[in-house]
Amino acid sequence: MNTQSTATPVPPPRSVVECLAAISAAGFQSNLIPCEGGVRVSGTEQVVPSGRLITRVIYRVEGMSNPADSAIVYGLELPSGERGALVLGYGPSASQADAGLLTELPDKVAS
Repeated sequence: MNTQSTATPVPPPRSVVECLAAISAAGFQSNLIPCEGGVRVSGTEQVVPSGRLITRVIYRVEGMSNPADSAIVYGLELPSGERGALVLGYGPSASQADAGLLTELPDKVAS
């Protein structure tokens, strides 16, 4: 009797909404907002400098109708252990604040 199970590959999320759902399901519950010098935890005045954030998940998505509408969805860990999601525009759609934060955040997932 063969008891091996074969996992069905799960396609990566293709939209920001799907990325946020996947990140939330993985335990990243806080909403992070870009601000000068780092991110702010939504609903608080807590600002975490970008250099103290740990990148755990990164998704890059392009707009369905316009590939120039690109975003990066991060799953970040704060020094306190709290985990949250951050959405930044990149490329032509990036705001100046998003572009600045993109250069400060690690572009590789920490192990």
